[in-house]
Amino acid sequence: MKILQSRGLSFAIVSLYFFLSSGAVAQGDEESRRCVSVTPLPSDLNVEKQIDGVPPELARFLGVWSGSWNGAGCGTLAVTSVKADGAAMVVYSWDPKWGGSDNPLTIEGKIDDGELVIYLRGRTEVTYEFTSPDVLKGTYYRNGKWTNKMRAVTP
Repeated sequence: MKILQSRGLSFAIVSLYFFLSSGAVAQGDEESRRCVSVTPLPSDLNVEKQIDGVPPELARFLGVWSGSWNGAGCGTLAVTSVKADGAAMVVYSWDPKWGGSDNPLTIEGKIDDGELVIYLRGRTEVTYEFTSPDVLKGTYYRNGKWTNKMRAVTP
């Protein structure tokens, strides 16, 4: 019995090791993958690679980021290009259940002092900043404060 328990524990430890080392992801990553699957993105979406002359602190915004706003609906931000002066081009997409015939939006943004700022439909300011190397936190105020912790995803 003791041998079986020991083998069972060893099997559990080995299984856990392979699960963690296989690239399996945490709950936040699953939510991000789910969100990017429900938010429409252009079929010809192209994210530029890091360009010479663009500082790494700006280039790190490049990519597709997705997550849930206050757990109520999904949003996806694709930062498709960044220039050395912080100018950025983004595609923003939201959960279709929120309506809007102009989904997704292509918008110019600006990165300054570690924060990306965009304006949805020219009026709603949305800010994004890194809270850790792999989490981009979005914030906007409209009918209350909304936050979103986005993770990099592959659409």
